[in-house]
Amino acid sequence: MRLVFVLLILLRFQEEFVAGSVDFGLLKRNVINVPKNESRIPPKTTHFVIGGTQARAGVFPWQVYILFSAQFGPSLTSICGGSLLSPRHILTAAHCAVDMVAPSFVMVGSVDLEGVTPNTKWREVHTTIVHPNYNRFDDSHQNDIAVLEFSPPITYNADVKPVKFLQNDRVLLWKDGVVSGFGTFKHRPDYFGRQEKVVSRYLLYANVQFVHNDVCKTIYKNPWNQPIISNAQVCAGAAGRGTSQGDSGGPIHIVHNGETFQVGLTSFGTAIVSDMYRQDKFPSEAMRIS
Repeated sequence: MRLVFVLLILLRFQEEFVAGSVDFGLLKRNVINVPKNESRIPPKTTHFVIGGTQARAGVFPWQVYILFSAQFGPSLTSICGGSLLSPRHILTAAHCAVDMVAPSFVMVGSVDLEGVTPNTKWREVHTTIVHPNYNRFDDSHQNDIAVLEFSPPITYNADVKPVKFLQNDRVLLWKDGVVSGFGTFKHRPDYFGRQEKVVSRYLLYANVQFVHNDVCKTIYKNPWNQPIISNAQVCAGAAGRGTSQGDSGGPIHIVHNGETFQVGLTSFGTAIVSDMYRQDKFPSEAMRIS
């Protein structure tokens, strides 16, 4: 049953689509009050991967930038990452989608939030599909996975391609991984001495090491001192490198036989700023995909 949700979505929405929907009960919903103007472009935003290197165009053609409004927050102030599943579907984290309202947008085909190329496409989200067993109040963050649907469909090109998955990645997780995203990449003291996020306009990536779940279970526990990590999750990080705020829902990859595959999506990590730079000791957690 682990992440059967993803398989159902992939089977239902491969390449070409038929109008209709997968029945995920009440967890499939329209995004409230999405504007109908498909040409609307979101305003510029400066919202990225700690210790990351700037990615070249076309290296991560499935990477998605999600700029959205949350039900209980100001408009267009939240960001997440995602992966392109199809010409109109995106894989992301459930905690990014569960409170999403209009206006909410996704961007594909660019490694620069302020750059415009012929392959850069912005689309409006109109439907969210959250894993039916996701519970936002669960400290374990299990089933933190969702699919967004947008319109109109996009056309694949050199900078826009769907992500690839492996049926079984268990024997490959000893390899190094690669995380990517448009999230926080460093912090600095503000006027009051508090640590504020410093953001980048570019897509960043970083090499990380997978950490055995037995180690992560000693790090992440609930208020009753019980481990919250399961085999449906995987931990990864490195000294001075890893994911941070704004990277949620984005991919963690491995390279196998010359091809890049997504094996997880960023879910959560430490909230202590100093520990974000010690992800060899306090790795971030991702949902397993395969």
